[in-house]
Amino acid sequence: MKTPYSILFLALSILWSCQSPTAVTYKDYQSVYLPLEYVGGYGSFDPHFSRVYSGKTPPQSPWIPTEVPVKGLPEGWEDAAPKQLLFDAKQFAYQNYLEGNIDSVRYASLTKSWKIDLEKRPLSPKSIRCFTHVVARVLSDSTVEYILDINNNRDFSDDAIHIAQPYDMNANPDSLVANAHLTEVELFVNGEVIQRKVPIIIQKGFTRGRLFIYYGYADHYEAHLRDQLIQLHTFVSVDLSDGELLSGNPQKNRTSKQTLINEFLLIKDEIFLYKGANTFTQTVELQKMPKDTTLYSTQIGFSAIPFEGISFRNQDSIRLDEYLGKFLYLDFWGTWCKPCVNEIPKMKELYEELDLKKIAFLGIVQDKEESLTTFLERESIPWPQLYSDDQQNFVDLYEITAYPTTFLINPEGIIVEKDLTASELREKLNAYLD
Repeated sequence: MKTPYSILFLALSILWSCQSPTAVTYKDYQSVYLPLEYVGGYGSFDPHFSRVYSGKTPPQSPWIPTEVPVKGLPEGWEDAAPKQLLFDAKQFAYQNYLEGNIDSVRYASLTKSWKIDLEKRPLSPKSIRCFTHVVARVLSDSTVEYILDINNNRDFSDDAIHIAQPYDMNANPDSLVANAHLTEVELFVNGEVIQRKVPIIIQKGFTRGRLFIYYGYADHYEAHLRDQLIQLHTFVSVDLSDGELLSGNPQKNRTSKQTLINEFLLIKDEIFLYKGANTFTQTVELQKMPKDTTLYSTQIGFSAIPFEGISFRNQDSIRLDEYLGKFLYLDFWGTWCKPCVNEIPKMKELYEELDLKKIAFLGIVQDKEESLTTFLERESIPWPQLYSDDQQNFVDLYEITAYPTTFLINPEGIIVEKDLTASELREKLNAYLD
């Protein structure tokens, strides 16, 4: 995958020094490996949840062979279906592959999509408790009861029955932490299996009459550099590789923007690139960046990543730097994305009102060619489109993982806004273009 900055990096990687972090002078492009401390509670992060359907797994599911028997269901729970909650999906896939529960073709696919790399992060060759079980049922009055296997012994008989609260994305983090269940999990760290208790929150939700179990982890990790606190949160996993960072004020300030992998953070007037975190070593890697070099990123305040491509409709060449001197609204979308499609009429209306000497629109689409051709003809979208595929992989270049993702780039090529709807874009442009 391409990295979101176009600087020629030196092949320099120096391990974490035992000197005091405040006393060390880091060279440009030097990597710093900070040890991470596991901490309960959300820190400065917002709660996040994933969900799993509470019913039985379809018999045709490829995950059926990975299911393990669980005993101890109370009387009256015979029709309830125990569900696996994965702490570490990569370890889960690897150990099931070694046990023959996942075939080589599927494992190869998972290796690619889940970014399993045994050289960067070794996994345990022996099966470990990298998942647990939860089971839920709906009573006649619509109350939802659940049992969580908190000691992870595949036996519900020694676990309590609880009442699930409705899923609430705006719930107070402190109240969530107070109701979390400390659940045992095993991790493979520095070549050894270690034990940890992870605080899990369980909530309920219904979609089209079907019960879903919402679950999240009330924890985070902390490190320090230049006496500045750095927090990392993995949301619904113990795998650190996709964790997001917050730095600065240790107080609970949930208005801060998280730093993603291959994005920059400012620490005591120095810029560091977040290279990722490693579950095996329990460290986070930051790379010191020079101050006198243009840094390209997908972050607000940095230069947009340069690219060049061929227009989908007329085969014209399109370069990002051609838009210097005016604002550019860059939209990553697809015809299969309902929120993307819903915004198109509003964007067309706004486009017709704007002074095109001051702003341009450019779409980047990941889709089937036939679907895109049909859609563009039907909707008569007036601004150019670039097609992202293996030859023109703009999606990987900008590391797009959610749709729509949009960027507003100013006349100097700096990203000034992200993820604006049509109405939000109108409001911002009124301010910028006044």
